Amino acid sequence: MKVKYLANLIDRTVKPVNVASETEKTYTVEGGVPRHKQTKYDALFSTEINAQIYLINDITHRKNKYRTAYQNAQKDLLDALVRFNLEQCEVCNDLYEIGAEHVCAHHPF
Repeated sequence: MKVKYLANLIDRTVKPVNVASETEKTYTVEGGVPRHKQTKYDALFSTEINAQIYLINDITHRKNKYRTAYQNAQKDLLDALVRFNLEQCEVCNDLYEIGAEHVCAHHPF
């Protein structure tokens, strides 16, 4: 029986697992059923450091993916504002034409 490390992507933890048998794509825990070594929820590694590196790489990938989506949305908004000759109020986020007077309902003055 070997000790392997299971990197869980849901709760971002690394847990030691006693593996009774192992094939190229599956592993079996003592008294358990065969499971895939890598799923979208967890992955099995032979060393703890490799499991930790896997978790860090996954977190970094997700952070960069969502940051890129947010930056693209901001760019699209700015392009639309310029194309339609609009400005956005910093207080109430309403859109209005450039040069037109904007009366903000949320303005304290």
